[in-house]
Amino acid sequence: MDYDNPTHDSQGNIVITTPEEVFTRVPRVRTRPHRPNPMDKPPLPDNTVARSNPNFNRTMPPGRPQSSRNVGGVRGNFSSSGKIVLEPPPSPGSARRNRNGNNFSSTLPLNRSRPGSSRTTSTENLLKRTYTLTPELEALKKQALDQEPLEVEDNTVLEDLLLLLSEERRQLAAQHEFKESQRRNEAIGYVMECQTWLHKLEMQKSTMQNYEQRQSEFDQQCEEFDMETRAMRHRMKKKLRHKREKLLDEQEKEVKELEDFWASEPKVRLYNRSSNTLICLRRQLALLLQQCRFDEAADVQAQVDARQKLEETENYNLMQREFNEVFNKMKTRQTEDLQYFDQKAEMEMKKLNRRREKLREALVNREKKIHEQGDLAKDVDKVWNLKQTARINEVTHTKPQMPSLKVSKNDINDKMVQNLSLPPLSYPKYDPKKSGKLEEKSPKPAGAPKSPKK
Repeated sequence: MDYDNPTHDSQGNIVITTPEEVFTRVPRVRTRPHRPNPMDKPPLPDNTVARSNPNFNRTMPPGRPQSSRNVGGVRGNFSSSGKIVLEPPPSPGSARRNRNGNNFSSTLPLNRSRPGSSRTTSTENLLKRTYTLTPELEALKKQALDQEPLEVEDNTVLEDLLLLLSEERRQLAAQHEFKESQRRNEAIGYVMECQTWLHKLEMQKSTMQNYEQRQSEFDQQCEEFDMETRAMRHRMKKKLRHKREKLLDEQEKEVKELEDFWASEPKVRLYNRSSNTLICLRRQLALLLQQCRFDEAADVQAQVDARQKLEETENYNLMQREFNEVFNKMKTRQTEDLQYFDQKAEMEMKKLNRRREKLREALVNREKKIHEQGDLAKDVDKVWNLKQTARINEVTHTKPQMPSLKVSKNDINDKMVQNLSLPPLSYPKYDPKKSGKLEEKSPKPAGAPKSPKK
């Protein structure tokens, strides 16, 4: 059949006379018309025409609805005469639907890479693979045909199953077993859904392992950080306690030095001197004893004893009062020094705690991100969508950008401020040797008489 010049019926539909042409016909990819970009490269020659499967990795839950049969990107119906009438493809909004009416392809995607390219895709590797028919693979095929849950954890097994179903579909299509071919179509779609779901589970498992590893590392780091904080606090308390004990020892030493100073002989001599009155009474007593005037000496002796006792009491009270004043001042100063030290020590402890808490905030923020990753890893669809978005962003960033088509200010050579082009000046004829005046040569009117020569 000539596909470049197909046969049309009275209504304008394409007519295929033999059903096997549905499976041997090479479909052409329909694209929406668009305006050509002058910056694009010329298209390469279309030497490789293959079936396309844009929704190969699209996720579809099991239990998809049944739909009408589509062939080669177009919808096929049988007419009353037994011919298959191909209707035009649906609108662009539903152009991604395949022959089964589902959002997945019923056939394996073929190579659509550029000619001469050394890059190989996963689809090419899949098509180059071979499989070995085993009882386990045969049992999986029956489960896929009945759309039962597949207990498979290896992607290569699903690839072998896809190759087996594709080969059987090709053979059944060649034998015009359309019903069984349709069952293989549905089984292939079901296996692709299971394959996509397996990819999701593997990605979720990888994300969960990454989350658990990060959580374990974070817990260990937090424990080390807390142990380091406790050790720093212990060292700080020990250091402050040692300084406080040293300060108390210095204060005790200062008290002892003060007591020794007030008990020293030079300091006591300031307060144990007799007054002039007592000295005069003792001198008088000595003179009376020399004159043997004992009655008068007894009276003076009584006055001396009373005066000495009075002065001892007064001097002792004075010395004690002054010592108490000095001691109280020293005690007040030492108390203030101790309070200041305690306040300073408390501030240092608070400063240490605040510094460690500030450093721990980074760990808290990191813990929140790890918990968010854990919550994300619990949802299979979220992990899948996130990976797909990251892949799209990576491709977008690595794609070469087209230069801007705008005309910038630097592209224009004209300047905003330009110099004016002036003609040269007309210099008058002047010779200082011949004349001291400035003479200008003015043009004479036409018809004026010439001046006579001298």
